[in-house]
Amino acid sequence: MIKLISLMIIIIPLLSLLSCDNDKEEHSCILTEPAIVVERICHPSQNIDSSVTIVRYVVVFECRQGRLSREDEGEDSCAHHLYERLCYGQAVTLLYEEVYDLFSGQRRLRECRVIDAF
Repeated sequence: MIKLISLMIIIIPLLSLLSCDNDKEEHSCILTEPAIVVERICHPSQNIDSSVTIVRYVVVFECRQGRLSREDEGEDSCAHHLYERLCYGQAVTLLYEEVYDLFSGQRRLRECRVIDAF
C-alpha cells in the first residue's frame, strides 16, 4: 500500500506537467495592417434575472487577413472606444497581435486579436 501511494505521489505530478504542455499560448509582436471599418454594432441586452442592461459593442474590420473584429461589453471596453471613435467605411491602420496555441511543439493560429485602430 505504501509503495502504491509513493508511486502515485510521483506519477500524478508528472502527468499534470505533461498536460500543461497543451495549455500554452504564444503572442506575436504588435502588427499593423491597413483596414476599413465594415461594421459597427451596439447591442443592448438585459438579463432575465435582473434589471441591469449590458451593452455589447462590436467593430468589424476588413483587411488582407480577412475580417477581424473586436467585441467587448461595457462603456470602458476597447470595443466601445473604437465604436465611438470610428465610422462605417473609414480607412484605418489596425493594430493587432496573432495568438497561437502550442501543441506538441507545433504552433496553431487561434486568433488575430485587435488591439486598436487609428
